Amino acid sequence: MPMASFTTKVGSTADVRPGKGEAIVITEPEVGATLRTKGRLYLLCEVAPPGPAVSLAREVGELAKQEYYYDLSAGIEVSLRRALRQANRRAAQKPRDLRGSSLHLACAIVVNNEIYGARIGGAQVFLVRRARLFLPGDEPGELADFVHRTTSRDAMSLGSDPNLLPKVWRQRIEAGDTLLLASGALVEGFGAAALKNAAVTLHPAAAAAHVHNGPVSAGIAGRAGGLFVELPVPEERVSLMDQVVDVLTAWGIDTVFGMVGHSNLGLAEALRKAEEAGRLRFIGIRHEGAAAFAASAYGKLTG
Repeated sequence: MPMASFTTKVGSTADVRPGKGEAIVITEPEVGATLRTKGRLYLLCEVAPPGPAVSLAREVGELAKQEYYYDLSAGIEVSLRRALRQANRRAAQKPRDLRGSSLHLACAIVVNNEIYGARIGGAQVFLVRRARLFLPGDEPGELADFVHRTTSRDAMSLGSDPNLLPKVWRQRIEAGDTLLLASGALVEGFGAAALKNAAVTLHPAAAAAHVHNGPVSAGIAGRAGGLFVELPVPEERVSLMDQVVDVLTAWGIDTVFGMVGHSNLGLAEALRKAEEAGRLRFIGIRHEGAAAFAASAYGKLTG
């Protein structure tokens, strides 16, 4: 069976020109284990108005990256939410001379065949699918058509609420999908329809150059931050742990007690897929010994 491709086509306005209006962080791990468990991170932090606060935006972006990859045993959603909370708290501590500027953040994780996205403030996460532009919906896996959205989804800026708990959205990747992170100024000045057309018709690098050159005439040069990612669709593979879980469910096991750690991520992923398919239940326990006692008691009480 062919191995999954780890190549991704990416285009960023930061590659066209370093701007004072946004900081863009792109991380694609070279270690296979990290790539499989934590995936690729794409982050855009917009500064409004453009100016000296871009240094804080870069610091916030790097902090979010470090926090996200720090704990390999934590799940994607937990790690992303924790990383953005740390970035939000750092933004809340900005110096007095930068308090006239606001930060707006959009972030996405691409891992295996799924996207996890989150945003704080005016920056946006878009998914271009079948030549249509979608926003993350209110529920995991839900897509909201940008044309038919009923609200503007205005949000506070990064750091305005130190205790903010970001929402994390998840969506499976389909063939031909393009991920787009865009500053609020770019969406407002360039237009969502033009962004979609660039993503559909151009290579990501060419789309980023087009997005950079177009807004110059519109008077938003320096604030037109955008990141285009053409998403690969990895081959579905049956792992050894998938086969182990298949045998367990074939033997009639329908409930599993356990604790997820770095040493059993493969088994945990196989159990997650089986639970999503309705084949078993996984109950998380905080200690291995407690999991064994819980499984024993459950078996005796249920027969």
